[in-house]
Amino acid sequence: MISMSESNINLLMWAHYSNHDGFLVNFKLESLKSKFQFIFPMNYVDTLPNLIIPNNPLKFMISTNLKSTMWRYEREWRLYYQSSPMLLPELSNSFRNMNEEWIYKNSRTPKERKVKYEISDINFVTLGYKFILGEEHDKINSDTILLNLKDNYKLTLVDYLIEKDIPIRMITYGDVSEFGLKDFPIKIKKIESEFKYELKYIV
Repeated sequence: MISMSESNINLLMWAHYSNHDGFLVNFKLESLKSKFQFIFPMNYVDTLPNLIIPNNPLKFMISTNLKSTMWRYEREWRLYYQSSPMLLPELSNSFRNMNEEWIYKNSRTPKERKVKYEISDINFVTLGYKFILGEEHDKINSDTILLNLKDNYKLTLVDYLIEKDIPIRMITYGDVSEFGLKDFPIKIKKIESEFKYELKYIV
């Protein structure tokens, strides 16, 4: 199961999952639907239904597509994908034992726990508002920042986005009185100077 959200400006989602320092990939929903058979919005309920569907895979699908209404703010979608046999995460002894019994003892060749998609499936990538904080930067005017990334993960990401010409957006504060976030398009290009990149706000 792969969990996603409808919203790219949800304050709590950014805080919980990246501390505003990460990035978000916005996918073309129709493109994902054409590749994967099962992709659905989450159903938020006040009480759990009594699922009397013995030995039916639908029971699993339904039960994993229900959440308490307390989680409604996430606006979650789930993508279900199976490529058996698939390696289980080795988080505990019980998972390791399951790996050995299901995969190795049955002479199966395990597959990676990865779901591949194409660059054409991406609408844009959004950077958190803390993405450049802590990195060497210099604001030269109201819409341009010179940037020298030191973090290897951020460096790799930005170089990839530039190379593949993937649209980039960035989070900033919206209506502060309502704790709001908003995003706006930016353009990042490599430059020849002591700073490696020029980040320009597109207004």
